[in-house]
Amino acid sequence: MNFINSKKRTSCRLCSNKNLSKVFDISPSQPVDGFRPHAHEYLNLPRFNMDLYMCNNCGHHQLLDVVNPDILYGSYIYTSSSSPDLNTHFLNYSKYLFNRGCINENTITLDVGCNDGLFLNFLQKYSKKLFGIDPAPNILSSIHYSNYELFSGYCNKTNLVKFKRKYNLENFELITANNVFAHADNLKEMLSSISASLSNEGYFCFEVSYIYDLVYSNVVDYIYHEHLSYHGIKSLKPFLKDNSLYIVDIIRIPTKGGSIRVLTSKKQSLENTELINQFIHLENSINCYSKNSFIFLKEKICKYKTNLMDFLNKNKVKEVFCYGAAPTSIVNSLLLGYEKYIIGFLDDNTLRHNLLSPNTFVPVLSPKILEKYQKPLIIIGAWRFENLIVDKILQINKSSKIIIPSLNEGLKFINFD
Repeated sequence: MNFINSKKRTSCRLCSNKNLSKVFDISPSQPVDGFRPHAHEYLNLPRFNMDLYMCNNCGHHQLLDVVNPDILYGSYIYTSSSSPDLNTHFLNYSKYLFNRGCINENTITLDVGCNDGLFLNFLQKYSKKLFGIDPAPNILSSIHYSNYELFSGYCNKTNLVKFKRKYNLENFELITANNVFAHADNLKEMLSSISASLSNEGYFCFEVSYIYDLVYSNVVDYIYHEHLSYHGIKSLKPFLKDNSLYIVDIIRIPTKGGSIRVLTSKKQSLENTELINQFIHLENSINCYSKNSFIFLKEKICKYKTNLMDFLNKNKVKEVFCYGAAPTSIVNSLLLGYEKYIIGFLDDNTLRHNLLSPNTFVPVLSPKILEKYQKPLIIIGAWRFENLIVDKILQINKSSKIIIPSLNEGLKFINFD
């Protein structure tokens, strides 16, 4: 059987309609989180399309080009613990579930896409019956845990049946899925398997990037291969209902450039119609489902790119470091055109050191390398953490010159004469 690198969908993931329109395009790229060691089998992959499409029937935004998940997750190196904002977020998230009455010490809980177990660590305070499932075997094999059980595999009916049989479980009473609900191409099967494994009294709670924030705050650098879906309540409501799940609560949260937490139940009597309508009105208020909104986004980013290229050319810049060996840094460099200037990615995550970046095969280095340079120029690719990163850079080398290319606010220059 031949290994297929990618395929292209022809229908909407949520409603199966084939009336789809391209609304935003990005230069093709290798998998943007594909920071890999020398001689890795996937180092020389082709560049895949990352164009964003909108379903003209239900309004769902999505990528149609689907990279083989074994390529994306077979040697996945992202860990939740490496994100500086997630500890506090998961602490508050676990309190939310407890305060809503979704979890107690006897609640049988499954975290879908548990990664390195960070969220499960916080849920341990409230429940003694915790389980996790994740498709990245190298992440799971590195976890040292004692109070929860893990299963390596994708979230589908077959694996959840095996999981429950292995641990003699009837159904789960709480299922969570954080920043993974947008990752599955077969989203219908994923949600169907979750609904089938959820008790009638239970809750399904998930977090996903919110289409309102993508449009309003220009967080288009979160458009990449792993993120196949970009959700709004307008399209989520009927999709969830088709799987006997009803929206109980919705909360906007700041993670991933702007996300929503959606709490659902099988009890239709708990459906919060007023809140649902408020969110759909919010989405419509900035024309999330209009192609014109994305035309405006393209124009803004084109302006930022022109300004940055003019600055680099005017100052005869040939080499820059990029702080943040992260997917958004790669997308940022493609959108703003500075990919060819990067001679090294700087990152605090030691697991990424000495790996090579996708597309250009530039090495990932410790930020301490800046000690060896006079007035190094650094572009902050992970611009959402600019305050934290700027402080770190200037502690290492006070002569550093820093550019922050925020897709929301334009260009910022620090330490320039």
